[in-house]
Amino acid sequence: MYPRVDVSTNFAQHVKVHLFATEWMMDELQALSLHLLHRDLCNVKITDGSVKNTCAMIREVYKRTAPADTESEGVGAELRELVRDFAIKCRKCLLKVEAFKDLLEEGGAFALEFIEDIVGMDDLPLS
Repeated sequence: MYPRVDVSTNFAQHVKVHLFATEWMMDELQALSLHLLHRDLCNVKITDGSVKNTCAMIREVYKRTAPADTESEGVGAELRELVRDFAIKCRKCLLKVEAFKDLLEEGGAFALEFIEDIVGMDDLPLS
């Protein structure tokens, strides 16, 4: 059952709180904001408006966080992973909306990681 309000309007606030908590090393607040974002992502109804909010959130997350690497998890890597996993899970619905296609067309780190993850899912062993 979908919520009565568009939860995608909360995405930006959750990201801002998470980034603030990360900067000031507030682990509990960081975990709470990540949990609340996850909850809202699980309950969002995919519409043109919610996809626009989702794309704005993805841009902000990828602009203000660092990717994971071999030496560390990166600042905000768990936030990147959450939004990327959401986009991969909902890719069939998201790809029907121009705003998401525009995001992928822009390229950048999100588009590259999104494509790499999708390609990795479809790897089949050769007979």
